[in-house]
Amino acid sequence: MKKRSLYLIALAIVSFYNLSTNSQAATKKQQVTQSQSAVKELIDMSEQIHSLNYTLYFTIYDSSGYTPYKFNNYFVNGVRYAELSNLEGSPYNIYLKGDLMGNASYALKGDTFNILPNIFSTNFTEISQNYMISKVGTTRVADKTAQVYEVTNKYSNLFTYRIALDNATLLPLKTDLLFRDLVTNSYTVLNSYSVIYLELGMDQPALTKIQNGVINTNSIFSSNIDQKLANEFDSIIRLQFLPPGFKLRSNNEVTMIGNSLITSPTATASNSNGPTMIAQTYSDGLFSFTIYVSKEEVNTNDHFYWQQGDTTLYTEDYGNRKLTIVGQIPLALAKGIINSISVNGKAPAQHPEGFGQQINLQN
Repeated sequence: MKKRSLYLIALAIVSFYNLSTNSQAATKKQQVTQSQSAVKELIDMSEQIHSLNYTLYFTIYDSSGYTPYKFNNYFVNGVRYAELSNLEGSPYNIYLKGDLMGNASYALKGDTFNILPNIFSTNFTEISQNYMISKVGTTRVADKTAQVYEVTNKYSNLFTYRIALDNATLLPLKTDLLFRDLVTNSYTVLNSYSVIYLELGMDQPALTKIQNGVINTNSIFSSNIDQKLANEFDSIIRLQFLPPGFKLRSNNEVTMIGNSLITSPTATASNSNGPTMIAQTYSDGLFSFTIYVSKEEVNTNDHFYWQQGDTTLYTEDYGNRKLTIVGQIPLALAKGIINSISVNGKAPAQHPEGFGQQINLQN
């Protein structure tokens, strides 16, 4: 009898263990499936953004207030045509024809309209390796029901996107770009895109206007990596930290006006050139930033920062080199990236403490 009791107890323990294990496996599988479903739906959103014929009337809210815009998108014979125009102030239009965008002043290779949220041109298959993408609820925007998604980085305290997709068309009706304060666990809205009216179908006069729109192709800017310039960058400094997923996407050279961004050039020196900087742009497919390093040694003592909405600038002079980072990243992360830099040929030294002086670049 005693042996039988022990046997029944052992059997119960094994059964409970198997039930618990199976339950955990089912829960994990369900979580994976929900995440994969959310990623797939945002991939479908990207396809709709590019290939559907539609017009969006929307507003952008940022630190300067609300600004209304109109966006036309048409897909004809395998070619994408789009137009972004402002609805207040002096008229301004940007055209997209295939992989060329711009207006009478400039041309770019690509399909990124800076006014629109980054998610309009994001490869969600690529970023899903480094971001948690999940459904978080439902809402109503522009008199349409919408599913809400959150896109949050797994490893770094980057910004978070909250996206509301129209249930019928899968077009984005609203996005909020959020910064999470880890100390207070509170969120700040940095900017917001919100559709007021969505119209499906093709407007032939609008399409003709885009097709006839003038884009200056005399000078086309493209995102390329100059390997010789990248090697020179690496010969000057050693960059020891990048957030997961960020890769070098493009580089070029720029020349500063004056020796410091923190002081305006004098009248007699207003046309004098400052140091030549190597600029390298890094992106993870959703956010990006550019690191500037002076090619020659400097004798200034810059240490300051600037923030407006989702854009951060941080700069310091370290090891007789001017180091600046500008991009869509929080200030603490910008400082951390610069702090990881060592100057080749210089004895190790401590980077300046803190963020330095806050400046206003609008003055």
